[in-house]
Amino acid sequence: MRTFTLARLGLGAVYALVSQRISERTTPPELVAALRVLAARHIVQAALTSRRPALTRLGVTVDALHALSMFTLAVADRSYRRPALADALIATVLTGSGFVLTRPREISADT
Repeated sequence: MRTFTLARLGLGAVYALVSQRISERTTPPELVAALRVLAARHIVQAALTSRRPALTRLGVTVDALHALSMFTLAVADRSYRRPALADALIATVLTGSGFVLTRPREISADT
């Protein structure tokens, strides 16, 4: 679980750095703002789940909804298709990883 939390924290930091770099270019301000909000969400989510691992299940739901919204954006707006699909893929990986980490473990009768 710790590796998962650190990966999310790293992702939030990368998004924050990227948003700073692209804000210096001719990038639409709404895209910069969205990236900053997403960076903050990942950082806050990493902090919360490091303190209370039970919140990881809620995070899985948030990640799944985010993936769905990014797939929807990719279909609805061609100009954002590539970044939306990239972010949808990342959110899908986070969803799957979080699901695997939070699923109940079966206890084998052999142990």
